[in-house]
Amino acid sequence: MGTILSEVEHFYQAADIKYQRVPDRTVLVMSMTGKSAAYDVYAIENEDQQQLSFYSVCPNRVPDDFRHKIVEFITRANYGLKNGNFEMDFSDGEVRYKTFIDIEGGTLAQKMIENLLFANIATVDRYYPGIAKVLYGDVSPETAIEQIEG
Repeated sequence: MGTILSEVEHFYQAADIKYQRVPDRTVLVMSMTGKSAAYDVYAIENEDQQQLSFYSVCPNRVPDDFRHKIVEFITRANYGLKNGNFEMDFSDGEVRYKTFIDIEGGTLAQKMIENLLFANIATVDRYYPGIAKVLYGDVSPETAIEQIEG
């Protein structure tokens, strides 16, 4: 485990967040429940480039016939986001939200980890109901975004 993930572990322990190390990888995983759903959250370290990413994975895989609608939804959502972005894997329908920080030449503070993690979870939890409406509620991506963003 590299120094970046050691700092994340320290934050998790101080915040009493239960997590697991992914064997043979520089990855930590934990579960977080928001207002809308429960998400698996991955902290991924790239020690060589001094980078930390958090990925919150949405609980439902997108079926093939809805993937283009969800791509439209996440493209509309991403347009105004400043601290991260949604991604979808076309091969299996996984949707996730990513936040990222480059620490090269600096020091990773506990407050930076807190801000990065909780901005990630708050954003995925804010937009997930729109994804669910597009998947299960016969709502267009445009309408779902308008309902979320006003």
